[in-house]
Amino acid sequence: MMVCGEPLTVEFVSSQMHRGEELQKLHSNNLGWFRGKFPGLQGTNAEERTGEIVLEIYTPEVQGADVEALKREAESRLGAPLRIEMTTAKVGPAILDRAP
Repeated sequence: MMVCGEPLTVEFVSSQMHRGEELQKLHSNNLGWFRGKFPGLQGTNAEERTGEIVLEIYTPEVQGADVEALKREAESRLGAPLRIEMTTAKVGPAILDRAP
């Protein structure tokens, strides 16, 4: 298929275990569990494109934890793939410029 004179490739990922809304529900139903289980957890999302639940973890706070074991436990609990993204950037509260 051509779009704007360029070829467009459409890729279907047949190995996805859950549709978008099912993945979103799994994600939202387990937010509290993620918070209690994964040290340094800064953010989560359900990545519908890949069918994964993504956890962003602040690396310094996870020292000493077996992240791979936690990932396997989470995947077993969810019945869905999990992707863990480690980061060295600490998320903090937004500071709004309230200058007149």
